[in-house]
Amino acid sequence: MVDFRYHALSLVAVFMALGVGLLLGVGIGDSGLASSARDALRDGLQSDVERVRTDARALAAEVERRDRFERRTYPRLVAGRLRSTQVGLVFLGRRDGTVHEQIRAAIEPAGGELAFVADAHGATEAQGRRAAQAIARGGTADAELLSGIAGSLGGADAIVVARTESEGEAFDRGVAESLNASGVRLAGVELGTAADGWYRAHDLTAVEHLDDPVGMTALVLVLAGDTRGADALAGE
Repeated sequence: MVDFRYHALSLVAVFMALGVGLLLGVGIGDSGLASSARDALRDGLQSDVERVRTDARALAAEVERRDRFERRTYPRLVAGRLRSTQVGLVFLGRRDGTVHEQIRAAIEPAGGELAFVADAHGATEAQGRRAAQAIARGGTADAELLSGIAGSLGGADAIVVARTESEGEAFDRGVAESLNASGVRLAGVELGTAADGWYRAHDLTAVEHLDDPVGMTALVLVLAGDTRGADALAGE
């Protein structure tokens, strides 16, 4: 989802520029290096640097055009896919405002509604299960297990889990297993890449690059029950 060619070319340009400076410095200090050979080397390297910089600018413009296109077409692409769907958002660890806003930005154009947001905290697997039951079914939640609650717990058609930091493997496992047992559609989200594989290890479909329209589309498909479509977007 992220075009790394631009970043790679930029790094190449930087290293080549450093190489030019290094070689010129050596050449100036070495009286045995012929002036013409030094000049030819300098000119060749400078030409390569300029070519790479030109390519990097062209790729940057290409990425910008792609991003503009995807963001303009996103609302039409997902329109109606989450019509009347109530979505809950649970943070394992600290709340991340950027993730919160990206979830809202992803589901609202699709017709979904963010029904509640809560932060889950605890230490034991049993506490994780209790927290998850309150999240999925509603009712009274222990204040030490769920905090920062906005909206009404329970009744969600789908729940998004954002594991911003571990509350401890036992607690996190209790939350994941209990939410899986509740029968609601689940997704685990990351702004970048879910490198540690925790979501998949706990049977939650992982949606990466939530800050990219492709990742946002994948999230909508998962919450709508179309995991095959989401896998296709991820290239799996």
